[in-house]
Amino acid sequence: MFDAKTLSQADQLERKWNEKYGRIVDKFADAAPRRAAGAKTMSGLPLKNAYFPSDVQHIAFENIGAPGEYPFTRGNLAAQYQLMHWANQPVIGYGLPEDTRARMEALSGQGMTGYFGQSFYNLLYDLVSHEGLDPDDPAARGRIGQCGMAVYSVADMARLFDGMDLAKMNVVHITDYQVIPALAQYIAYGQRRGVAPEDLRGNTMNYFTRAPLSACRPFRPNRGTSWRWR
Repeated sequence: MFDAKTLSQADQLERKWNEKYGRIVDKFADAAPRRAAGAKTMSGLPLKNAYFPSDVQHIAFENIGAPGEYPFTRGNLAAQYQLMHWANQPVIGYGLPEDTRARMEALSGQGMTGYFGQSFYNLLYDLVSHEGLDPDDPAARGRIGQCGMAVYSVADMARLFDGMDLAKMNVVHITDYQVIPALAQYIAYGQRRGVAPEDLRGNTMNYFTRAPLSACRPFRPNRGTSWRWR
């Protein structure tokens, strides 16, 4: 991929860089973070602190590609984050659909947006949804609307998204075992609104970060079988 002259120059630069970097790490001694001298990925694969042409000279360029192109070794977006900042957004979801909708509107009113200025909502489903239970199941008592929103049907989707432009926002559905039913309900709701599935934006996450029950505030009965935040 590189000619001999370029590789020779790069090797010299790498040696000089290693010397300078090593002196900085030694200066910090035990205070230097572990990643400074032994960086690894979350999977435990070793990483170099800097890469040079010699690190990829044995790799054919077609196996590296361009950003946003197969085999996606340089990211799945052509521009990556050069045209937009990372979006750091809260996870939303508690109580009844109306409670979560009120929170969505409150955050949007304070300027919360997603990529390219679109509305963006990370919606967390409640403990009843995670287990795939009906809200009138005895096992659901005391868990409706807990640690997430109580959305179990297309009718609940309507209460949550009524009046919103589904084609101009991103929705992330965060639940556990029943992520497919949740997505199906959202798609069915969109179709009833005249929005085709391919025009919906967002993604699903079939996981839920387990938290101790003490992290979930208690509920009190409200509106028949529904429970909400105290």
